[in-house]
Amino acid sequence: MTTLATPVPLDRFYHHAGSMLQRRPLTFESTPQQWAYTVSVPLALNRHAAQPIDLPIKVSADVTVDNGTLGCLLVADDWVTMLGSVPPSMGPGHHTVNMIWERGDGANLVFRNHTDNKPCVFRVDSVHVEPAPPDPLTRILKLEDVTDPSGTRIDIAKLQQAVAQPEPVISDEAELFELMRRKWGTVPAGLSGRRSTQDLLKCSTEELREFWIATHAEATTGDGFSVRGWYHALYRDVLRGKKVLEIGSGMGIDGIEFARHGAAMTFVDIVPENLAVIRRLCGIFGIRNARFVQLERFASLDVLDNDYDVVYAQGSLINAPFSFTQRECAAILPHLKPGGRWIELAYPRERWVRDGQPPFRAWGSMTDGEGTPWVEWYDLARVLRRLAPARFEPILAMNFHDDDFNWFDLVKVE
Repeated sequence: MTTLATPVPLDRFYHHAGSMLQRRPLTFESTPQQWAYTVSVPLALNRHAAQPIDLPIKVSADVTVDNGTLGCLLVADDWVTMLGSVPPSMGPGHHTVNMIWERGDGANLVFRNHTDNKPCVFRVDSVHVEPAPPDPLTRILKLEDVTDPSGTRIDIAKLQQAVAQPEPVISDEAELFELMRRKWGTVPAGLSGRRSTQDLLKCSTEELREFWIATHAEATTGDGFSVRGWYHALYRDVLRGKKVLEIGSGMGIDGIEFARHGAAMTFVDIVPENLAVIRRLCGIFGIRNARFVQLERFASLDVLDNDYDVVYAQGSLINAPFSFTQRECAAILPHLKPGGRWIELAYPRERWVRDGQPPFRAWGSMTDGEGTPWVEWYDLARVLRRLAPARFEPILAMNFHDDDFNWFDLVKVE
């Protein structure tokens, strides 16, 4: 049975700031302030649908951007609490943006300026709601998940765990890798910037070289030393002459640095453009001892050797549900030799609590920017549980930078 999307009337809205240029169709010019709300459309559960539908609900907005960059999100009536993940922002042109309304009886579909110090001119053509289709980060809670072994009584501890941290069951890794690939073609660049590697591939050799050098300096010196520079200083010599497998290489801020100081790097990433940028940078810096592997499925790792001295993951194993990443680690671990090091950056529980303990789908947008489908916290116990049954002993396990990040350096026990 086909479910038709139900249109949401646009005659009821809240004008936050900026100028309304036209009422039909809704056309606005935002203020120049970045992130400033311009207009919001209230949504109430089953107010608009012809037949009652339950959460999660897919909310689709057709918008046309004339100038600037537009962002949108679903928030509660406090205008702060996010009710679903935040989609990527939109530049000039016509767009259909889809969001999943995951919780709450009411929501506000907010349109906000994403351009720094410049206004955004945009038009809201239509908004529709419909039942959300299944996606790889959603699972239905089953009765057996929260009952005792007899199946007749609710186990309160199981119920609390299921509500607090529901873990999806993902059968097809290619589906989730594709979902993440849409986000991670835009990589961190410096302390707060982000760049599309597709755009970086258009740079000349000199432009790319200078961009990487400037980005690396910003990320590792001055204010960046306490974020990233300290572990570059610590591990340059540790990794010299070692065979290092980097999972989630981005634009090579870490891996290129270690390769320049003598590490034999294998760069693994889910985004082919990321690997293409790193390959060019290796040529620019004269790095010859490097390999490149695109991760499309877990089986993509079968081409790797089984004698790596180090597995290195700078925040790349926190962007999917625990159960999925556990399977990913199981595919990586055979390639790390006994006595080898597992080095990983993650986000601690303290940061998650400080941010209000949001669902992991929403926390991704708060930590790693719009379009991030998932981020969850780790501590040493969760990292060791994710790596089990392989056994590791910690060399270093600590939070740093005011509990924004944590660091794990573990030795694989024979």
